[in-house]
Amino acid sequence: MVFIAAALLLLLLSGLCALFLNNRPATAAALCAPACIAGCLAALFPVFAVFFSGQEMSFDLLWPAAGGLRVFFTLDRLSAFFLVPMLLLSALTALYGWGYLRRERNSESCGRQWFFFNMLVASMLSVFLAADGLFFLFCWEMMALSSFFLVVSRDEEESVRRAGFIYLAASHAGTAALFVVFAFLSAAGNSGGFWNSAAFPGPGDGILRVLLLSLGIFGFGMKAGFIPFHFWLPRAHPAAPSHVSALMSGVMIKAGIYGILRMFSVTGGGEVWCGAVLIIAGICSGILAMLSALNRRDTKSVLAYSSIENIGIICMGTGLAVYAASCGGNLVCLLALSGALLHLFNHAFFKGLLFMAAGAAGKSCGSRDPDVLGGCAKTLPVTSSAFFLGAAAASGVPLLNGFPGKFLIYLAAFCGLQLKGSGLLLPSTAVIAGLSLSGCLSLACFTGLSGIVFLGKPRSRLDRPEEYSALMGTAMISAAAACLFLTFAAPLLSFSLCGAVSAVFASTDTASAPGLADRLAPLSCVSAWAFALIAAALAAKRLLLRRRKVSFGETWNCAYAAADARMQYTSASFFYPLRRTFTFFNSRRSPAAVSKTIFFPGEYEGDDSRRIGAFRTFLSGIAAKLEVSLSCLRWLQQGRLHIYIMYIMAALLALLLWKIR
Repeated sequence: MVFIAAALLLLLLSGLCALFLNNRPATAAALCAPACIAGCLAALFPVFAVFFSGQEMSFDLLWPAAGGLRVFFTLDRLSAFFLVPMLLLSALTALYGWGYLRRERNSESCGRQWFFFNMLVASMLSVFLAADGLFFLFCWEMMALSSFFLVVSRDEEESVRRAGFIYLAASHAGTAALFVVFAFLSAAGNSGGFWNSAAFPGPGDGILRVLLLSLGIFGFGMKAGFIPFHFWLPRAHPAAPSHVSALMSGVMIKAGIYGILRMFSVTGGGEVWCGAVLIIAGICSGILAMLSALNRRDTKSVLAYSSIENIGIICMGTGLAVYAASCGGNLVCLLALSGALLHLFNHAFFKGLLFMAAGAAGKSCGSRDPDVLGGCAKTLPVTSSAFFLGAAAASGVPLLNGFPGKFLIYLAAFCGLQLKGSGLLLPSTAVIAGLSLSGCLSLACFTGLSGIVFLGKPRSRLDRPEEYSALMGTAMISAAAACLFLTFAAPLLSFSLCGAVSAVFASTDTASAPGLADRLAPLSCVSAWAFALIAAALAAKRLLLRRRKVSFGETWNCAYAAADARMQYTSASFFYPLRRTFTFFNSRRSPAAVSKTIFFPGEYEGDDSRRIGAFRTFLSGIAAKLEVSLSCLRWLQQGRLHIYIMYIMAALLALLLWKIR
């Protein structure tokens, strides 16, 4: 654990140095980016040791800032499984950010951005290691605050400030719920460790157990961002710099899934209703998020909704595992949670790759609107290739690393259908239907987005774009290589997958690893043969055309040779059939009224965009009722500083009396 302590120290010290070098952005970047990469690589040594061996490590440290409190760290099989993609993606995004911020317009804030970036990496590392309730909440809040300041780094824009404050409010709401859960566990357990199964109410404590489980799902779900707790995510991720968006989507939102799994590990696997709630939330997230993504005119906004969809897939697998564990279906539980964890692992790399490629295209072209771009593949070969690979993986194409996790969840659901009298018929059927529909929508979404942005002709008179930075290209190539490697390495992860599952459900163990590897091996073999055939075909084409003159021309277009770029498909026209098919799930905003008595009416603006109407109406109704019910407390807002200081003193006095009672 010396390597982890050194990594944390390196991240903190380099971040503080960058804060003092705010007026020298190049120096701050040259210090912080290599320090972050070195710290992540150093922490990987003990993490890989636990990841491949399964042997748990733990240690404790004295926390002087908390009055000499001793905090506990634990590195077990579950935390190691989350830390491997977190550390690797953090190193890649640090390298990408080094090039991304090099020509930033607001260069005087680069030092602060690197400070908060390193704080975000350090806090995420601590969250996955913390075994002490107070320290976990401290790191959880540091993770929220550092990511908030990164989201609002371009605070001169009103939309960015609004997105940041919505994210901060959502994070604080989730933290408040977690504070209640951890306060109870700390009081009941009488120890520093809060992942204590003896402290959690048993099945006989009905209402209290349900209340704590509900608060835990709410608190951690707010960070994970599945529907209906998704409202902050499509706003915050597009507002943040692209390397921060990649880190938040690829790793940070997975901290919510980690917390849910930890909570289930101390409750003996959760309850049937918990599994049902996660399955329903996962299906809604997978389908409705992709329907909403079809209407976005911002590539990063589409990727943000895709993150909600992937969290939905993870929730479907986790929910089916919890449901199966409660019904005695151990094989279904193993396959479902293994699929969810494998998809979580792979998602970190292909979604990080997509955000990095989208950011590179936006930097090079000056816009993230697909209807403004077009033809970028000719001038941005590295960026376009990276985006195509990431989009294919995110769509669940069987030859890439986005498919094995879904395959295991499908396999678990079909196994659940075969267990007669187990009660798994309905949840398994729902998971199969949800995965199928969300997968089709995801494939359609990324097919259209990739084609509109990178193929065809340019739709606007932008300057000829070029690759923005070699550092950004190196990071994207490394992430793409990781995606390709994980396509073939899925069987090698079977031991770690079974170890992580057994950390949550004691009914499974690492003895099931060979069977899991046997189920994943055919996928890797098929992928290897497919890539070999593709490589052979490309080599044969190159060999046959080596001595021939190759000419290029327009494809046949019905004998019309004067096609204009404006005649190409736009995002609205490409996705119109899908939007029309699923119009039940969307609501249309009424355009401005136009008088019919005027023959030649003037110009008017009408918003014809579609959105998820049901959830927006539902959440708006809850917010309105909450505002009315809390209006009776407005008398507390006096606007006077001495009264607010009195509130703080009263709260401290109440806590002191509660502690010494």
